[in-house]
Amino acid sequence: MVDNIKADIKNWKYGDIFLVLCETSEKVKKYLFIYNITNGNSKEKEAYLKISDTLPSEINEEFLNNIDTVCTGLTWFENRYYPTSTDESIDDMIKRKNLIEYFPDETGILHTYICRLNINKTFINSLKYIGNFNLQLPKDEFIPWCKGMYPFLLHDSKKVEKFINLVFELYQNNNLKKSKMYNKEYAQKMRKKAKEAFEYTYIIEKKVNQFISNGFKE
Repeated sequence: MVDNIKADIKNWKYGDIFLVLCETSEKVKKYLFIYNITNGNSKEKEAYLKISDTLPSEINEEFLNNIDTVCTGLTWFENRYYPTSTDESIDDMIKRKNLIEYFPDETGILHTYICRLNINKTFINSLKYIGNFNLQLPKDEFIPWCKGMYPFLLHDSKKVEKFINLVFELYQNNNLKKSKMYNKEYAQKMRKKAKEAFEYTYIIEKKVNQFISNGFKE
């Protein structure tokens, strides 16, 4: 169980790591680490999830950096600009969002690793506090442009078992590439649709702006 110092989520600090000992549906033991990156007293935390088949006698920074970080979301490269906003033109948005570097894989997929967790008392009771670390974040990460799009994996009412099963499912589909998004033909088809959808949005904005500049005349 989590120690008394960390039992209150108000005391959680950036870099705190917690361990959940769990089993897959096939009764295989796994070790799930929660890397908290949120300061403050909100029970909703932003975190990274790391997973291991083994647990060394000493859990140190090198071990934690070397184990897999669970990929919590997949996005087509063509969808990298979403969501759009009425506060700026699509041209300005593209310029702004092109200031960062994107790292699509060979299938054209961007990987998200960050997630949101709504921590409740039941969940806290399943945790063991490991310590505070400054870990390396995934170099190929795509962080959604608004926090509301971060994958929300643990709701207040969700049981710990369901959360763990969801994490294992994400790991299988995303990290181990069992998702149909990694099917070459499916990826080509969906990327084409995504590109066409964004181009259509761009065309519509141009037509609306022209309509306004013409004094709302066709």
